[in-house]
Amino acid sequence: MSLATLYNSLPCVEDASDAFHDRDAIFTKLAPLLAAYQLKFGVCLVHAHCAIEEGEAMVANGNISRPTRGGPQHAERWLADGTPYEFSQEPTKTPPPELFRDFQAIVGKDTTLGLFYQNNPPVGKVWLEHTEGRDNIVELVDKDKMPNHLETGWIPGTDDPLMMGCKVICRVPDKGGRHMKVHLGVTTVCTVICRVPDKGGRHMKVHLEGS
Repeated sequence: MSLATLYNSLPCVEDASDAFHDRDAIFTKLAPLLAAYQLKFGVCLVHAHCAIEEGEAMVANGNISRPTRGGPQHAERWLADGTPYEFSQEPTKTPPPELFRDFQAIVGKDTTLGLFYQNNPPVGKVWLEHTEGRDNIVELVDKDKMPNHLETGWIPGTDDPLMMGCKVICRVPDKGGRHMKVHLGVTTVCTVICRVPDKGGRHMKVHLEGS
């Protein structure tokens, strides 16, 4: 399966969130596992940001991720089986095989959860995501000013490694609407959120049509 076929088969963020059940029980098992790896990796809700074409990969350059051909591509997000699906131009670290093995033993094979190489925001801040065309843009915002959101990324807490904390959140419309149809977008001490149009609308259309 090509990367484009794989990426385009990923669910929208709302469907991925709806499929994530028994969160407390899973987090209880994942927190000590991830803490054993010096908090280098977190748990992410696997979903797509936009449709990509053959030969493209979703690659982050600074605070913007966009479909890219060629250039440096270091994996920064992986499915539970270890398959990378999003990348960065900056060097990252890859989870060791034993982490993928133990992670998959907890979350299962067919899961909407994956691993990510984390980029912690400053204390009191979270990452806010929004999209312009096929660009996925992140910016730092105050943690106490987060909009209505879905949680999409977690790491063990720094004060209590046995507790998971939200690191990324994805903003959803205040009046409803579905995220993938408008974009596609993170947090368990919160650090990333995904912004969608203030007046609602469907997220995937923002990505695909460039509106």
